[in-house]
Amino acid sequence: MIVEKMSELKNGINSGEWLPNRREFLAGAAALGLSGWAERVFAAETNSPGWSGLPARPEDQPLDYHALADAFDAYLMNPAHGLNLRSKDGRQVFPSALEGEEDGGLTTYGPVAMGRELRGEGLTGLSTSLKGYFNEQYGLFLDGAGATLCEYWYLMNVTALAYGLIGLRFGKDAEWLKIVERSAVRLKEMARQIKYDFNDQGYDFAKGAAFTNHDIYRQPDAVGGYSYVMLLAWKLTGKDFCLAEANGDRSVHGFCQEPMVRDSQRRDGGDGSGAAGGHGVSDQREKGSGICPRCEGWPDGFRTLGRTRGKRSDGWVLH
Repeated sequence: MIVEKMSELKNGINSGEWLPNRREFLAGAAALGLSGWAERVFAAETNSPGWSGLPARPEDQPLDYHALADAFDAYLMNPAHGLNLRSKDGRQVFPSALEGEEDGGLTTYGPVAMGRELRGEGLTGLSTSLKGYFNEQYGLFLDGAGATLCEYWYLMNVTALAYGLIGLRFGKDAEWLKIVERSAVRLKEMARQIKYDFNDQGYDFAKGAAFTNHDIYRQPDAVGGYSYVMLLAWKLTGKDFCLAEANGDRSVHGFCQEPMVRDSQRRDGGDGSGAAGGHGVSDQREKGSGICPRCEGWPDGFRTLGRTRGKRSDGWVLH
């Protein structure tokens, strides 16, 4: 049984054998047959204009998300409900589940802090709490205070959240921008060490090496998150190396040997005139070849449950 199997796998933020809750959700979704629905959708005819693979528009009116947000915020921020917590060092933290009693990590704190910023309210202890997730020894943001390893997508997620919060609250603060630059430098060092091949589960900074507990947990598409994180670092710091790392010609070419993006750059004249968002980042929607021969003939844009560079890679990969 899936539930029984999942119950055997404990989630530890700093352990070599841990399983984030999102995988339990995905396993449950597959058990309910949603994966079969997805297969039918992507196998459907897609030539008609405006086709999206989605069902007809619901007749019911959309939910009142403003009211839901107000209710959620009021419940979450009320200390009586046991979710607005303080860590042993005094930082404001939030658990990852209603039953939780410990810090849920930057994966939990980040979205709450971002939501409060966007609501125009903010968290009073943002600076102290956010710095608690910056690992001085390794020079970058990790999901848990004192953590030594992180899955690739969690690493990109928490880094993007941290950069976004810094941009909103501390965008002109030299100390915070120095932290962004330092973090980007460390991410670049990691990416170059692994040769931009993110086809592992994550990276152990204590060991200075990638790790994979099970092949199904490999996360090769994290290369996309890396590019966007470096683009955000460039927007905050203006450092040229961040933009160079964000450029698809470097990161994606390191992941897949076929020079698809490079070909599109040559058609652009090599000057980034076809750039995404006008930032000199290659527009990957323009492909250099119809099929990627090194990815076993999958069409551009999607691949699932296959192999990349001789290794199993479960997930979608954007070329």
